[in-house]
Amino acid sequence: PKPKPKPKRQAVSKAPAGAPPGIPDSGRETLVVITERCSFRLVGGEVKCSDLRGDLCLTLRETSDVQVQTLCDGDFANFSWKPHANLDPELFANKRQLQVKAGSPAFPLDRPLALLKWKWSASTAWECPVLLKVKMTDRSLTVMYVTSFSQPTQLRDLVFTMAFPEGAGTPTVRTTVGAHRIMAAEVQWGIEAHRHYPSATPPVESCEVRFNAPTKFGTVALQATCTRALSGLAVGDIMAGKAKRDKLGFQPHHKAILEITDP
Repeated sequence: PKPKPKPKRQAVSKAPAGAPPGIPDSGRETLVVITERCSFRLVGGEVKCSDLRGDLCLTLRETSDVQVQTLCDGDFANFSWKPHANLDPELFANKRQLQVKAGSPAFPLDRPLALLKWKWSASTAWECPVLLKVKMTDRSLTVMYVTSFSQPTQLRDLVFTMAFPEGAGTPTVRTTVGAHRIMAAEVQWGIEAHRHYPSATPPVESCEVRFNAPTKFGTVALQATCTRALSGLAVGDIMAGKAKRDKLGFQPHHKAILEITDP
């Protein structure tokens, strides 16, 4: 008898690399991810913003010959900006455009590249539109958050983490909104979506973690995605081609990470 033909193996399509953790991969769509980190410190019981740093990552799929136009509804002068070493610094300084300078390698494809980094550099403290407040006793920690966005903004997938020593026991947790989960050494408080509008008296949401015995609490942090960057930075257009006349479609993602490092 004739041997049976071997079945043909079907080609397996690999997902394109380059989507950062927590950001859904959009297939062949250009990815723009703005991530900002804001550090807070506790001064006399008040939570003060001490630092803001951010970066803009671009993942190209089809073409590497592009020019990125950045916009900012804040004050560029209050930030120090650091474009990637292969980009034209004068073009960014004069026109806020990100483009590879002559003689430098082109943008890579299917791999995220940090085109721009920034940090708050003004002498006055930066006013974060998401404010964390903390009330603490030897047995309890209450975290409150309130926003002061100047434009309607939606925060999504908010996750607060409140750390405590492992073995401290199981705390009692109360929240005004969302759901919570008690882990071995932290409480996670999650809110799926929360829309904020400019208001003189914005709502205050809170989570209280209480133990039966004195406890030393650790880092308090918030991680979320939002419809706009905290600093006001945005990408206007991405132009492709030698003449930079073809617009590339893209979907921006904004990720915010806030930390109180020593509550």
